[in-house]
Amino acid sequence: MLLFAALHHVCSNSQREDVKGRKERTPERFLSATFADLPAPELQWEEMPPALLPRLDGASIQIKYLQYVFAGCRTIDYVHSHVDINNFTSNTWGGRFDMPKEMGHSHLVL
Repeated sequence: MLLFAALHHVCSNSQREDVKGRKERTPERFLSATFADLPAPELQWEEMPPALLPRLDGASIQIKYLQYVFAGCRTIDYVHSHVDINNFTSNTWGGRFDMPKEMGHSHLVL
C-alpha cells in the first residue's frame, strides 16, 4: 500500500496549479523498480477444514500433499503428544499417530 501511495503522490503532484493558474513544477520522486519487474504467480486462497483440535505452538511440515502437525499444547497444562495429518488432495484431516510423551513439547528440525 505504501508503494501505491508513493506512486500516486508522484503522479498526482508532479504539477500543481497555483492561485494565478500557472503550472508550478514540484520535485519528482523516482522509486526503484526492484521488485516491480519480478514475475510471481497469482495464488488464490482456499479455506481449509478446521483442525481436529485447537493447538498452540505446534510444528508442521508439508511433504507432497500431506501436512503433518506435531505436538503443541491446548492449554499451558495440557500438552499434545501426537501427530495429525491433513490431506490437501481430499481437503480432509485424517490419520493420526502418537509420539513419545517426552517429545510432546519439543521443537522439530526436519
